[in-house]
Amino acid sequence: MKGWGGEDNPLPDGLIYEGVSDQPLQATAGTAAQSGILQVLDALTGVQHSADKKAFLLKMRSRILPGHQRFIAAVEDRSHGLQNMVKNSANEDLRQAFNSLLSAVVNYRNFHMQMVAKYVVQPSRGQLKKSERGGSELMAFMKDIRDATRRQMVTIDSTD
Repeated sequence: MKGWGGEDNPLPDGLIYEGVSDQPLQATAGTAAQSGILQVLDALTGVQHSADKKAFLLKMRSRILPGHQRFIAAVEDRSHGLQNMVKNSANEDLRQAFNSLLSAVVNYRNFHMQMVAKYVVQPSRGQLKKSERGGSELMAFMKDIRDATRRQMVTIDSTD
């Protein structure tokens, strides 16, 4: 799968979408990393990714709609204390709600990995030369993203 824009593509400058942007937009092949929803949830909950994962996610963010980019940046700017507030809170309902949100994102990422394995990685095994296969790298990337989300969960006091 390929998108458009960037090096190694026939449309290196991207495409202009009339009514959306006067500047060419670039897009890779379909990836959930271009979803504003997942990026805003990471921003809101303070999920921290490794430097290489963060660089990729920021690159993908640059390829979503400009309004969505601004919204994610605004959430990041205003939510930096949210995870600390939750972690330091004695309110167990708040801590549970925060973990429930993160659990839902982890569950989505697990489901997403299953779909990518079934509909992208497995079918590509028969189509690509061995040197072009990146399925194991893709799955490792997705597992790292999911695990970073899981690590953000806070401890719940079970002595109630």
